[in-house]
Amino acid sequence: MDLETAMEQPSLQKEKVQDILLPTLLAQREREKIVSDIAEDKKVASECFGETAFRINDDQGGTAYCKNETGDFELDLVRPSTIKELKFHWWGRSKPAEYDIYAMSKEGTYVLVRTHKDEKVVGTFNHWSYLEGWEMKTTKIKVDMRKGMLDYWGKNVYFGIRTLNVLGLPHDVLEDVSTGKPVTADKYSTDPASLVDADNSTFWIGFGSNSSWFEIDLKKICALDSIEMIWDGEERPENVKVTYKTGSGMETEAPTKEPFDKVSLDMDSASKLRVEIEGSGPGTALKGVTACGVAYSGKDIIKLKIGHALDDHFFVKRDLIKAIDSMEYED
Repeated sequence: MDLETAMEQPSLQKEKVQDILLPTLLAQREREKIVSDIAEDKKVASECFGETAFRINDDQGGTAYCKNETGDFELDLVRPSTIKELKFHWWGRSKPAEYDIYAMSKEGTYVLVRTHKDEKVVGTFNHWSYLEGWEMKTTKIKVDMRKGMLDYWGKNVYFGIRTLNVLGLPHDVLEDVSTGKPVTADKYSTDPASLVDADNSTFWIGFGSNSSWFEIDLKKICALDSIEMIWDGEERPENVKVTYKTGSGMETEAPTKEPFDKVSLDMDSASKLRVEIEGSGPGTALKGVTACGVAYSGKDIIKLKIGHALDDHFFVKRDLIKAIDSMEYED
């Protein structure tokens, strides 16, 4: 049964699917707290290395070759990352005598961060180069190489890279994960959709007897940083209770305090958010609600699972991930 068919089966309700996927996501987020090779499986672009460019960071024993006297490649880390160390494993003697390493900041500009003068070289053949990292959060790395050395075997290769390891820590990119998502609310309240329409000219009022509530279905499993509530005017309720859960799991209550403008969720996982408002007067209204965090689709999490299960089978893993990407379904 493929993923699309499975998602349509009545017996596999969305909450149950999320229950199954959650442990994989939690394990991944724990791994990301430890320094590791963040270059693995990332896209490498290079005219010089051409079709062999993917071997620069696949760590499967192949070699990327460049037959030009100068060359470069660009590694897309996807997320802003702190770089702790770079390790190049060169092929034969085909190592650049000179090279510059540039890091792209989150603002999108390249900055020179290291050169060949910063390297520590171990060995003289199939040798390694070690370079210390840097503090700037980096989204891409570009390497410009010069003065390559032709290989011994007459293949006309100036630069050969067996592997590049980038040891570092990725950082979350927070975004609005609630706008446009389905909202349910108590039957006495006004238009629930206005809570997540990103329009501060609309507002929601709960007319229940001293209390009201609403619930946002985030549709995906999210690591939530916070929920922000934009009130209409200065009036506030006596208390606001915020709870969240993933799938059919237990609800967790987040600590809240006046004036109830922003509630921290500490990057906990959730697929649903519930807000209960108590002691609200007739003039208490919300213009909108914004939940900030990182959203993970079912595809994202399944690819994580496959990636770790098939670490030693690069081509099988690559083909399966491509197949998952080609599927069309909604979380």
